[in-house]
This record gives sequence, structure tokens and C-alpha cells, in this order.
Amino acid sequence: MSGQDLIATGVLASLAGPGLRAASSSAYRRVFPLDSLRLGAISGVYLALVLAMAFYDPRSLHLPAAIAAAVLAYLLWRSRPGFGVASGLPLGSLQPLPVAPWSDPEFYAKQASRHGEIFKMSQFGRPMVCLVGLERANRLLLEHDERLVAPPLPFSRFIEGGYLRYLPEETHARYRRAFRSVFHSEAMTHAEPRLAEVFRRGLAAMVEESRAAGSVPVKPRLMRVMFAAWAELFYGIEAHHADFVRLKDLFHVIDARKARWARRGRVEAALAEIEAILRRRANALRESEKGAPGSFLAVLAQSDPDAISDRTILGNLVYIMQITWGDVTGLLLWVFKKLSDHPAWQQRLRDAVARSEREGRDLATRIVLETLRLEQSESRYRRATADLELDGFRIPKDWLIRMCIRESHRDEHVFPNPRTFDPDRFSGRTLTRGEYAPFGAFRLACIGEDVAKTVVARFAAELVSGFEWEVADDGPAEINSWVHNAPSPRFRVRMSARPRAV
Repeated sequence: MSGQDLIATGVLASLAGPGLRAASSSAYRRVFPLDSLRLGAISGVYLALVLAMAFYDPRSLHLPAAIAAAVLAYLLWRSRPGFGVASGLPLGSLQPLPVAPWSDPEFYAKQASRHGEIFKMSQFGRPMVCLVGLERANRLLLEHDERLVAPPLPFSRFIEGGYLRYLPEETHARYRRAFRSVFHSEAMTHAEPRLAEVFRRGLAAMVEESRAAGSVPVKPRLMRVMFAAWAELFYGIEAHHADFVRLKDLFHVIDARKARWARRGRVEAALAEIEAILRRRANALRESEKGAPGSFLAVLAQSDPDAISDRTILGNLVYIMQITWGDVTGLLLWVFKKLSDHPAWQQRLRDAVARSEREGRDLATRIVLETLRLEQSESRYRRATADLELDGFRIPKDWLIRMCIRESHRDEHVFPNPRTFDPDRFSGRTLTRGEYAPFGAFRLACIGEDVAKTVVARFAAELVSGFEWEVADDGPAEINSWVHNAPSPRFRVRMSARPRAV
């Protein structure tokens, strides 16, 4: 093989670099296991073809290599931080398939420090502008709402009509009102004592496992506890109910994290079975919970019987539980971790709960708010449907826009000593959406904000009042399969029960 043949082979092989780099990254595999597998397979097949051609007919690679060299030169040129600045684009690299966003929880903060609070990058091969600063992000949403859309996630295709956040504007408002009335009903109040009992049972089971094994992994146990709590709150299905085990199995089939590559027929069959379970349960709840609905499904069954026949409502009720099961479990895990890392706050909460329910709830809520400020609420995404301008920068049509919430919550003018865990910063203080917005803002803000805060605050109170623990193992934070910053999967504790105050 001549020198020219070797160069041609090397140039063509280098085109597989971004895919191989992503596929070989443990962080990328953790967040996107199926995408990583396919990237690795495609890159491997491509390399095998290049090497086969190099062995059997190396001269045939010269023309493709010249084209590949031009493509590589363009990608390198486009990856320069200064690319497009003269035409109004912000600084930042458009490197294809970067791995650092999935391996480094501080990636966006570092980019903002290097390039400014408006910068560009690529995500999944698509160009994206990132914004730090809630006032700036809210101004973009307010001024350009009609030219921004929330890019739909793959699971939305399985819901008749689509997921609530991605519904067309003419139907979004109607369905949003329906779900808002459900999530702001008395169901949460009626269900809260039962949820507290679910938490106590789940934590007690962790104590037993800790005694038997010496320590217990926190994340998988909280996932189990949270599913039981959510099945009760959403559907009135307790852990001993005949449909509970089957429901949990079906939720693994419709897992939103696997939706991009899931077989449509398999997911739709699972959804149909879940909907049949919910209709049976709704009919039972309509009779058994008259006047005091203790679940969101019971509210729907009593307030609007026709809603149970609406597949858009049922499909959304299923996937809202699916998505928030992962999200709220992540928040529980972070609260557990923050209380572990800050034993003084753990004791303060324990003392507050012992003094009065109201005082305990207030402090627990502040702990949740501070945890949300530091972790778990990382971003909001939109796609520009037209060319936009923001603070002198151009955002081209069809580019993604990432509003960096976590980094925005570190504004030292709003939160002095922003990296310090200090729940008292929320005491006696009202913050605007331009200062603090873990649940989003404006038309697409999360309508389950109060539910999430109430449930997680109750969990924190139950945790400190009935249990004690010490960390047995831990590691650095990472980005998990729910695409959230998360404590290390090594996070384990030794737990014991403590006598409750009478």
C-alpha cells in the first residue's frame, strides 16, 4: 500500500471519530445506552468497510478521501469558537457530538465562563445557543413566544394527540386547564397521609436491608418507594392492589428513556393495557370516593366522566406519571444527599418537625427549594421557528435554544455565596421568575410544581423524624439516564430507625 493509499485510508477512517468517541464514552453510554450502541455499531461497520476497501482496492478510496478531507476541514473550521461571530452568532464550538456535556456536570458553567452568558454548541449534531440568566431567558420567552416551540421528545408519538407540553396551541390551553384543575384539587391533601405511610414503609424496608447487608443503595430503593407513592396519588392503586405489580411491569415497557428505539407495537399494546387498568380503577373510584377524591384519577372520574374515554387525557396521565416518577425520585435523592452532607440542617429539620408540623413543613419546603436551586432543575429547551435576535446575537431558524437554569440560579447578585447550601435564603423572601424558576415560566411552566414540592417536603420530614443514617459509600456526581445531574450511583447509607416523638 502506497503512502497516498495510507493517507486516504486514514482520512476516511477519521470520519468515524465523533461516533466512536461518543460510543466509547462511559458517560455517553450511561445517559444514552441505545444511541451509544448504535453509534458504535455504525462506526464499526463503516471502519470495517474502509479497511476492506483499503486491502482489496486502495486506489478506489482516493476520491472519497478527497471529499472526506473537505468535510473534515469544514467541520474543523466550523468547530472554531469564533465561527459565525462576524455574522452575529455567539462564541462557542459547534464540534459534532461533544461528550463533555454528558460527563461533566459543570460543563455549561465552564462554557459560560469562557465564552460569555450567551454561547453556542452542538447537541446530537444540531446547533444550539445556550443562555445563562433567567431575566434574559424569560425575556426571550415573552418576546418571541410565537416563534419558539418545545422540541418534542420521542415518547410523545405514542400518545394520541401528543404529550401535553407539545400539543398545538389551540388544544394545549384546553388540556392544560383540565390537568391544572386535577393537580390543584383536594386530591393531594386527601392523599398526603397515605403518601407519608408509603414513605415510612419504604424507609423502614431500607433499614431492614441495611441491617442485613451492612448498607443500602439509596437510588434504586427510592425509585421503588416513589413508584408506590405515585401509583397511589395518580391512580389510587396501592402496593397491595391486584393491578400494582402488572402496572409497574408495564411502566418499564413504556419507559420514556427508551422511546427513540422502542418498538411502536409493543409500547402501544402496553399503553392500551395501562389505559384498561385505569378505566377499571376509575369506575371503582367513582363509587368509593364520592366527595373526597384521594387520587388524580378519582378527580377525573368524578368531575368529568367523559375524560376517562379521552385517550389524550389518559395517555398524558400515564406519561406525566412516567416522567415525574424519574424526576421526583431524582429530587428525593438530592434531598437525601444534601441532608447527608449537611448534618446540621438534618438536625435542624428534625427539631423543627418535633416542635410543630407547620414549622417542620416550612423548613422542609425551604430545603427542597434550595436543593432545586443547586441541583435537579438544569434546563429548558426550545427550537426557533424563525431567525431571532437576543442581546445583539443572532439565533438562526431551526437552532435549538437551551436556557441554563442551574447556572442561572448561581447569580451571586440574587443568591450571595451561591454554591453554599443555605435553605434560610428562602426564609421570608419572595423571588420573581426572573430570579428563581426551577419549574419554568410562562405558558409551558410545570403545572405540578405544588405537588412536587409538597411530596418531597413530606418525604424529608418523614426521613429525619423517623430515621438516622450515615454515608457508607459515595462518589462524584454524574449525569444519569434521566438526563439530570445526580448523586453518584455508589451513594449508600447505613440506616437505623429512631423513636418518633409522641
